[in-house]
Amino acid sequence: MTDTDVAHIVRVFQAANRRFEGNDGAALEEYFNEFYEPDAVIEHVDDFPMPGRFEGFDGYREWVKDSYGPYEDIVWRIETVRAEGERVLALMSISGRPRGEELELTVQIGNTYAMRNGRIAYVRVFRGHERALGARRGQRQLRPPRVPAGRAAGGQTGPAGQPVPPHAVRPLAAAPA
Repeated sequence: MTDTDVAHIVRVFQAANRRFEGNDGAALEEYFNEFYEPDAVIEHVDDFPMPGRFEGFDGYREWVKDSYGPYEDIVWRIETVRAEGERVLALMSISGRPRGEELELTVQIGNTYAMRNGRIAYVRVFRGHERALGARRGQRQLRPPRVPAGRAAGGQTGPAGQPVPPHAVRPLAAAPA
């Protein structure tokens, strides 16, 4: 990885914060073509915010719609972007509000980027910074530990006593009043 690759990822987030919300199809395709290889892949390693592997521009468009469509006022806060071996590691917090609601949701994400021709070829999205840091250290466990049947993380349950999936989106911080 080069300093140029790291700078490219920083520009991806800067441009996303300026252009992301409300992009029509042409603007989204322009953004994709500027920063991604035509056959780029985005993989949700932890099935967060939903399971998926998204390929090329059509996959990218689906990823944007599914991951961010239900939210507004989305902001990426970069905590670190650096070269890690053959990848670029980005640790960030993403915040936004469900459309029409007041409560701001924030989640920590860690991404690793494989680059080709100075553009993004493969993105691995991890739920939480520790997961991405573990992956870049070469740890074999790529999936979060399974919660025993009938128990959710922290013992939380949803409607009708169903366990809350450990990857469920929950507010990490409320917006200041």
